[in-house]
Amino acid sequence: MLQKLGKRLTLLNMVIAGAILLAMALVALGISEGTIAAQHERDLVRYANSVFSVLSRTMAGNIEYIIQTPERYAVVVENSSGELYVSAESQEMTEAARETALLAHQKLVERAGLGKTVAKETRGSSVTIVGEFGSSMQGPIGVVTSRIMWEAIRGVPIDFPSLVTTVNPFLLTGAGGARYRVSAMQVITLNKESLVFVIQDRGEELSAQFRLRGLFASSIVGGLVLIFIASLYLSRRAIEPIDKSIRQQRAFVAAASHELRTPLAALAANAEILRDAPLGEYAPYLESVLHVSSRMTLLVSDLMDLARADAGELSTQMLPVDANEVAAKAIQWMRPLAEQKAIEIIESLEPTEMIGDSDRVRQILLALLDNAVRYTPEGGRVFVSVERDGRYARIRVADTGEGIPGEHKAFIFDRFYRVDKARSRDNGGFGLGLSIVKQLVEQMEGDISLTDHESGGAQFDLRFKTVG
Repeated sequence: MLQKLGKRLTLLNMVIAGAILLAMALVALGISEGTIAAQHERDLVRYANSVFSVLSRTMAGNIEYIIQTPERYAVVVENSSGELYVSAESQEMTEAARETALLAHQKLVERAGLGKTVAKETRGSSVTIVGEFGSSMQGPIGVVTSRIMWEAIRGVPIDFPSLVTTVNPFLLTGAGGARYRVSAMQVITLNKESLVFVIQDRGEELSAQFRLRGLFASSIVGGLVLIFIASLYLSRRAIEPIDKSIRQQRAFVAAASHELRTPLAALAANAEILRDAPLGEYAPYLESVLHVSSRMTLLVSDLMDLARADAGELSTQMLPVDANEVAAKAIQWMRPLAEQKAIEIIESLEPTEMIGDSDRVRQILLALLDNAVRYTPEGGRVFVSVERDGRYARIRVADTGEGIPGEHKAFIFDRFYRVDKARSRDNGGFGLGLSIVKQLVEQMEGDISLTDHESGGAQFDLRFKTVG
């Protein structure tokens, strides 16, 4: 029982602490990955702004697109004729940039309508006008156009203005599975219209995120191992005082039971001797002494059995046993007690050989039969059957008594548990018989169950392994 309690405490600690650790790790991982992605996006925006500034001037002046691109970046300029000008460090990045630019163009057309006409994109939106000599204006297109005309009348040198519309960075996945982040801009001058894409290879970003996930996964596994060790240690420390107390209690019960057996035996023997003496009016007192000593002897015997079972000293010899023969002897011993209450014992015994200890099986059957006879009213019946069911031997003991209410079935095998305490006390029961039965059955690797008999009484079913 304490082992199960320790395992449950360890599991409970593992679940709670593990859930907290996992939640904190996932939150920290999400924040860390978001920080890495945000840093790479800021790098793209910073580089794209410098590229857009240069290109807005060169395109306005009709100069060749000459841009120095760092590693992992590519710049693609698409003119109004659909021609692509790519600037990249490697041939691989150049090819990837061409493919990504086509995907980005399609995405922009679907989302924002860029790459169509100036009127479609800039109607009612904010644009930036960049002049050849670095002057710029920003605002609604109608206001900006009027301002351009006014500046032209005043002779301000903005001969090649350009309309610049930028789009927030977005993510794309190429045909080969490579992932990119793209920043786009539409530049429209007086004599041409171009789309500019600044493409960032996310390989380094994703690699950093992958390493980060591996680090977090390793940390979580290590944390769970440490939590398991700590939980195991704490659960053992928690149940150690309980285990010590139970062991002391068991030792006391065993010692007390052993010490009580001798004086009880002497008391019973002396009372039996006095039974033949002429006691006259004191004879009823002698019968009372005999009855009480008999009950105390039974209690001590049960306590000794439980103490030996708890200490693992309740020996059983697992040998082939003729179950129907053992059952027949147990019935023979109990029949006189049943006849005193006019109770009929009905038996159905099939030749069945099982694996177990014949003395312990007999002890189990005697306890169940005694229980059945004790709680069956006069004129009732007790049923005993033995049969082979495949690889198992099944033994059944049932009665026509009042049965056991459903709310008590789960506790009927607990020590000192009695359904009707007053009636059990009158009948001489201490609530230990069924507990001992369960201990013996489990020690012989069998199982026992309690159900209601068709007559309404209690029905106990035993199952043991058979020979062969």
